[in-house]
Amino acid sequence: MAINYINKSTLQGNIYNNIQATNTVTTNDFRRYLGLKDFNHKMVNYSAKEFVNGTAHTNGIESVWAILKRVYNGTFHNISTQAPVPLH
Repeated sequence: MAINYINKSTLQGNIYNNIQATNTVTTNDFRRYLGLKDFNHKMVNYSAKEFVNGTAHTNGIESVWAILKRVYNGTFHNISTQAPVPLH
């Protein structure tokens, strides 16, 4: 799924369409996350240099993005938005 333009409606719409309401959503303080309802929404305030707030942190996803960037920059030069073709 590709998101070409990220506004509050698009971002939150994708969250509501892809995450069960019983799940916990942990985000940073990006303004477009404000107002998420129906979730246990935990947030860390990067603007105040807060990177952990109780059990809320984004360390895991930050590591995923860092590894993905290293793989992309070091190995691949194009990532397609199309689904991969199964190898049979």
